[in-house]
This record gives sequence, C-alpha cells and structure tokens, in this order.
Amino acid sequence: MKRALIAALGAVLATVLVASLASAAAPTNGRLIVSNPASNVGTNANTTISAILGPSTYRTTIYVPAGYRAPGGLGAVGNNVGKAQVFVKQADGSRATLNGQLSVLNPTQVAQTTCSSVSGTHAAVWALKANQTKGTGTVSFNVYVDTPDTNRNMPASAAYTLQFCTGGLGMNIAEVDLDLVRMFVNPQARGMYMWRAVYDPAAADGKSALASGSTLAAAAVPISTQVSLKVNRVKAHPHWVTLTGTVLAARAPLGHVKVQVFVGRSKLLALNRAKATVRTTAAGSFRVTLRLTKGTWYLRAKASTPYLDITPGGGCKSADTDSLSAKGCVDATLAPFVVVSNPLLKLKA
Repeated sequence: MKRALIAALGAVLATVLVASLASAAAPTNGRLIVSNPASNVGTNANTTISAILGPSTYRTTIYVPAGYRAPGGLGAVGNNVGKAQVFVKQADGSRATLNGQLSVLNPTQVAQTTCSSVSGTHAAVWALKANQTKGTGTVSFNVYVDTPDTNRNMPASAAYTLQFCTGGLGMNIAEVDLDLVRMFVNPQARGMYMWRAVYDPAAADGKSALASGSTLAAAAVPISTQVSLKVNRVKAHPHWVTLTGTVLAARAPLGHVKVQVFVGRSKLLALNRAKATVRTTAAGSFRVTLRLTKGTWYLRAKASTPYLDITPGGGCKSADTDSLSAKGCVDATLAPFVVVSNPLLKLKA
C-alpha cells in the first residue's frame, strides 16, 4: 500500500513539475520546506525542516513520509539531535531570530499536556530551547516524536510525526526550523516523497488547538535527482560542440531549472566558474553550443534550484489523501537541490 501511494504521488507530481514551477512566493496560509543535501537512495545527511506558520497557529504536526528510517534511534537522553531556529514577529513588524538546540528528554518522565494529540508515552521528546543572539528573547517548548507503535492513528503514508505547540507562549512565532543531524536515512526506492505539516489554529480560549480549523502544507522531496550531459560535435566546425541533457526529479522531467556547464583541462574540474548557464525547458531538457580550442577537455553539468512553490500547478492535488486536515492543502513546495552529472566527460577538440 505504501509503495502504491508513493507511486501515485510521483505520477501526479511529475505532471505538476513539467507543467508549472513558479518562483517561491511568500505564503499566506503556512508553508513547509524540507531540504536534505543527500538526495540519493538510502543515504543519510542532515535534514532541515522549516515550518512557516499560518496566522494564529497553535499546534504544528509534521508527518515524515513512509520509507524514511531512523536506524540510529531518535536520540539518547541528554544528547542533542540538532539545532533549532525560531523566528518571532514583533509588534513593529520586524522579526527576531532565536537560536538554540534540540535536546533529548526521557519520554517516560514527560507529563501529558494538552498540546500533544497522542496519549501515552511518546517514542521521543525533544526539548527546544532558543535564545536571541542580540537581545533578551527566549523560548522553549517540547517536540513530541511518535511512530506507528506509539501513535496508532498514524496513517500508513507516514513513518514518524513531530508535533509541537507555539501557541500560548506569549509571542507571535512565525517560523520554526529544525536542523536534524543525520537523523533520517533516505528511502530505499526512488520516488517523490511528500512531507506534510498540519497547522491547527488556536481555539477560542487561546489555550488549546482547534482541529476543525486545521490546514495542511506539503513539501515534495525527490529521491533522487539527476542531470545528464551528452556531447555532439558540430559538423564542418571541428572546435564547436553542442551539449545536451535533461534534469530529472524522481524520474520526472524538471522544467525551468538552472543548469551550469563547467569546462576545464583537468579531471579535477572545479565547479566554481561556469562556461555557460542555461535553464531547462518545460520538458526538462537543455542545450548549449560552445567553442573549444584544440586539446583535451573535461566537462560536467550542475543543476540546482532553491525551493519552489508548486501550488499554482496543482502541487496540492494528492497531498491530503489521508484527510489529515479539516480544510485541506493550502500550499506545496518542491525541495531545493544541487546535483552534478556523472561521470566526468572527456573530449578531444
């Protein structure tokens, strides 16, 4: 069932990615951005989860897709599992940044609260404590982590939930970033994996979450991304070559992505000064023609993009298949990535 769901999401998002990739715009109802520099199958690297909260958000629940694993556990009691940033909107409209850590508590010693929607002992509890670097601001709250074993209501599409409450703290928290250090291992199968965040507004009393007003934001993370590069000589022009290739996200063509072509005399080709920069077409392909002087050349392509707002193209279409939120999906993003072609091409001009 999990594989079928992943395949369905991938099929829908493939259409979305080809059809419409808008530049990132400021969200009005909440947003989720997930980034992981290691986008290959089965790899493990730091994961950054950015929850941009909608107006009056009281509780946030992040659903980690099925396929992700934490084989090393969810953290040893007393240790840190990562860093955290909390952004607070102030009365004058400016934002204060608070930096801190995520330290592991003993879940059996954490009292039940109205924040958590899960009764009983959690799989893990992380204490978030952050302070303002230049100022006196401080904030602390718990992140409750659950698995299907501790949360029997978790849908089959999720492997973990991370839940925390920013309401009732006496401040207007606009964003919470969790930078987890080598916590999750990527799924073993290529595909488009949908992370989701449910934002519950505050109830009338301001001391609890109103689930009936919840909205959902989605973040599509491709496992894995690829860029190809081929060389064709231009007839009658021995020193001219045409370079072509495609950019794929979970095997789906990815349009409007920046591609840089690097050319050098050595196998140790530095990817810091591009010979040419182009963007892929809506079909995910690119093409560039270069003149190379006589000798041996090495070539490589790098595709990269910041996070992208894919809501306008239908990114929300299959994000809330489990009916996790009362009002449905309001925003969807594609994860940022950087990918380099492999192997290095050798050419004699």
